[in-house]
Amino acid sequence: MNQMNTTTWLNPQTKYPISRIWFEFTVQSPIGLPEYAGSMLRGAFGGALRRTACMTRQKTCNDCPLRQTCPYPQIFEKPAPERHSLQKFSAIPNGYIIEPPTWGERVYQRGEVIRFAMVLVGQIRQHLSLVTYAWQRAFEHGIGHGTATLTHVNLETEQGDIELFDEKQGSVSPINEHSITVITPNSSSTDKDKTLDFYSPLRLQSNGKALSAANVTAAILIKALARRASLILEFHAGVQLIDDFKLIAHDIERIENAAHSTDKQLQWQDWTRYSSRQRTTMQLGGLVGQWHIRNVSPEIQHLLALNTYLHIGKETTFGMGGYTAT
Repeated sequence: MNQMNTTTWLNPQTKYPISRIWFEFTVQSPIGLPEYAGSMLRGAFGGALRRTACMTRQKTCNDCPLRQTCPYPQIFEKPAPERHSLQKFSAIPNGYIIEPPTWGERVYQRGEVIRFAMVLVGQIRQHLSLVTYAWQRAFEHGIGHGTATLTHVNLETEQGDIELFDEKQGSVSPINEHSITVITPNSSSTDKDKTLDFYSPLRLQSNGKALSAANVTAAILIKALARRASLILEFHAGVQLIDDFKLIAHDIERIENAAHSTDKQLQWQDWTRYSSRQRTTMQLGGLVGQWHIRNVSPEIQHLLALNTYLHIGKETTFGMGGYTAT
């Protein structure tokens, strides 16, 4: 892993083992997707992946003798380590993010194309063939009361998309054959103003309650960015991104000391999902819109670019907390 020269709290890499994969399915029988399809897609993917990978057919993975080697928990819900320097974790961030089609309830008719992305981090990238096969099974089995056939699997790169799927053979090229799949976030040597455009709900919480636009601050945002990027890269890629979290406070202070340090044009967007595990309806709305932040240090610029792939906040696995940074 190539590392940039730095004496700060951040250990920025010139390349990260992170890939955004675009899946395209052609609808065979009408598929109805809800207002926000992230939760539905994850449920369908998880079910298909378990049916494909599980050998013991036990109801849960907790007592399974194959838990440490089975690809299903390693991909879908990797077990937390027993010990960690920061804290004891009951769960760790997933090493994938599903980015569903754009917001809005819709019925896709026969012949139409459903396109969505999945971000894969670290070792999970080596399981792309299994991930792809699970998506195929999910859409063949039925999603939203309909079915669809896989037609394209594209790897997103700065030079353009690369087709990984051989439709005739039904096979997928491994990501590690393409060195350009790892990302290089844009950064700068000076402080800059940045604009974040949240296209899926940003849900940051304090004491279990979601923060409104009035209550969320640049400090809360940046600490959440740093924590998520650090943990997901450590657990899934073995990358030590941040040396000392306490030193981030200096960069946050530079933002807060700037005149008109932030300008938020954020609105609350409701989202309700049904949890089959908890057998209850959950309110999981968040903030969408633009957030202008001034005096952003090069290190935080790097984090902002990196997390355009990793997202931020709650329910990121479903694709929430997605944004672009300019």
